Amino acid sequence: MTYDPHVPEELKEVQTWFSAIITQPIDQESHINPTAPSGNPIKEEAKNYIDPSPTLEPSERIEIYNQQYWWRLLNTLHDTFPLATRLLGYHKFNEYIATPYLEAFPSDHWSLAHLGDRLPLWLKEQYNREDKELLLDAIAIDDAFNKCFFAAHLSPLTSDRSPEEALAVTATLQPHISLFSLDYDLFRFRQEIKQKDPDFWSSHHYPNLKHALQENEHHFPELKKGKHHFIIYRSLKNQVLWDDLPESEYLLLKRFQQGTSIEESCQWLEQGEKSCLEEAQMHLQEWIQKWTANEWLT
Repeated sequence: MTYDPHVPEELKEVQTWFSAIITQPIDQESHINPTAPSGNPIKEEAKNYIDPSPTLEPSERIEIYNQQYWWRLLNTLHDTFPLATRLLGYHKFNEYIATPYLEAFPSDHWSLAHLGDRLPLWLKEQYNREDKELLLDAIAIDDAFNKCFFAAHLSPLTSDRSPEEALAVTATLQPHISLFSLDYDLFRFRQEIKQKDPDFWSSHHYPNLKHALQENEHHFPELKKGKHHFIIYRSLKNQVLWDDLPESEYLLLKRFQQGTSIEESCQWLEQGEKSCLEEAQMHLQEWIQKWTANEWLT
């Protein structure tokens, strides 16, 4: 970590100590860790940095900052990842995901909107419980909804080009667009489960999330199986929306994600499955009109 060389050494020491203390996780009752990072009892070490107040000891005063740090960050993750929070409940989400993630990646951006940016990667690399596959999808979707609102909207591919130009120009998807191909209808499940707050779902949790979903226990909405393709995008009125996609449209948009032209995509379709080609032949014109009207291509 770098420091401003003009900062007095004593101030730097206090700030470093303060940061180390408040970023230590609080316990289940929201109490401060009784042992400071140095290994000394916090009740004694806090006296070296903080004066007592008329009603609070130094360790009790720093505990307030410790609590506020964690409550604020945990609440931010609850709001950013509503599906994952409801699937696990507050307690398990905090214990299994939020707290170890924040220990690995403390907040380092002025905006809390970016607090969970590295959570999908952390989950993939560090989380090893049996519900990992479902939570990877849930957190990826929650993350996409969050980032969709803040992502850029670049100059769109307009409809004022000649037909030849429109077919040949290389285009990509807008940065706010995310595409998902899933083996279950997790988007409608998310929409339904969000109708109740996390406190409701926290009171219904079973020890085994995977079993609860398979057996339709736990009062969860039904998680319907089957192949589904989805898009998340920001509308021209700055609303974050999602929609179902036919498989052929999804596959075409996936190609635009990497950068391609309509002409190249049509050639690619001709080499693929007959059913996809037939579907695209029937609907390609209306799809392109929709993409242009919504400014999905840039």
